[in-house]
Amino acid sequence: MENGRRRTKGLSILALATIVVAGSISVIPAFPRATDRTEGRCTELLDCYPVLFIESGLPTNSSWQVSLAGQVESSQGTTILFWTPKGHFSYIVSDSSQGGPNERSGTITVDSSNPISVSRTIDLGSTLAKNGKAPDPAGIAFDPRNGYIYVASPELNTLMIINGSSIIGSIRFNSTTVINGFNITATPYELAYNPVNGYMYMTAANSSMVYVINGTNLVSTVPLITPGALSNVTSSVTNGSYGLSFDPANGYVYVTQPLAHSVAVIDNLQVTTTISLGNNAYPANIAYDPSNAELFITDFESNKITAIKDFSVVGSVYIGNCSSSYGVTYIPSETTMLATIPKSGVVFFNNLTGAGSKVDIPEAWTASYDQGNRLVYVAAGYGESDNSVYVVNGSRIIMKIVVGTEPWASAYDPLTGYMYTTNHGSSSISMISSGILVAIHFSSHG
Repeated sequence: MENGRRRTKGLSILALATIVVAGSISVIPAFPRATDRTEGRCTELLDCYPVLFIESGLPTNSSWQVSLAGQVESSQGTTILFWTPKGHFSYIVSDSSQGGPNERSGTITVDSSNPISVSRTIDLGSTLAKNGKAPDPAGIAFDPRNGYIYVASPELNTLMIINGSSIIGSIRFNSTTVINGFNITATPYELAYNPVNGYMYMTAANSSMVYVINGTNLVSTVPLITPGALSNVTSSVTNGSYGLSFDPANGYVYVTQPLAHSVAVIDNLQVTTTISLGNNAYPANIAYDPSNAELFITDFESNKITAIKDFSVVGSVYIGNCSSSYGVTYIPSETTMLATIPKSGVVFFNNLTGAGSKVDIPEAWTASYDQGNRLVYVAAGYGESDNSVYVVNGSRIIMKIVVGTEPWASAYDPLTGYMYTTNHGSSSISMISSGILVAIHFSSHG
């Protein structure tokens, strides 16, 4: 749970490039990848571009293939990736899911001269710095009801609210504010949206409270204790709250408490119960898996990931030779979970087969899923030497995007198509473009 205070100036965003599509296939190109490898027909670094084909409509695990620029690739998933030079190419997409050929064809033009959108950097320091302290943003979340992005600033005890690329408000959690009889001094960390009541929930590492926000206003606090024990709570309770996630199967919000070795379950504005994980557990982050209606919890001090459902622990997964795990998220395109291992990489896993493939990313910290282009964005913010977001397709890195210092977390905004990434060490937010989507859909043959 390191919390460095390092800052550098001068941010760089790698924008996506325009592609002109003839036919009905999704293609997502980008500027040349930052690697010395070449594949397929790419013969020079600056001529090599990723092109991603995205399928829908096939039965699960159906095999399909794409022929493009002299290369043929097949998949039983929803995406196929190629590396191609600039140029005009024909493609053929086919499947045999119903016993016969089912083809789509067309042409694409890969051209990097015109970015599809302008990537931006939001400087938080010049706007919100206070008493010599910079914001050092951490957790981030999108609110689909109002379209706002919420950003936690532990250093300034502040929650920042962003609309597009503009800061439209902030809430300070300081010693002069009292709500529901409790002093609300807090160091904001993580955030999660509850679609049942439309509220944004926020944890604080120095407080056994969860803070509830509606729009630009703090509306309530939730003491992380079981009902009936309210008289024992004071402002000095410091077990802390950290990761949190909404469970759409039952409508509850689940909150990890590392120092209490437990997870609190919140129904609207009240804790209904607390799930003990054992004295050796230090729960970090938590995420919901819709494939089995379970929530998976990473651990600051262990390679064990705990699964819970409703009010009980239902299993565990060990993700290899590591001493801790941190971020966790569900990857719909792979129908699996993904956990980050600080200083190591990311691991795909599920409750049936355990740990799967691993992608090496030395300073991996958190991971987020882009619903638009179906790619995974890994913030490599554990240290300060990388300062990049890695874009992962399946078990493969396809792109490295240089952002600010110590990228902490990311959130996708489907309204703008941007992935917002907090840069903890440089007090900024990087807005990364997601790309063009014109999806191909396989239906009945004929």
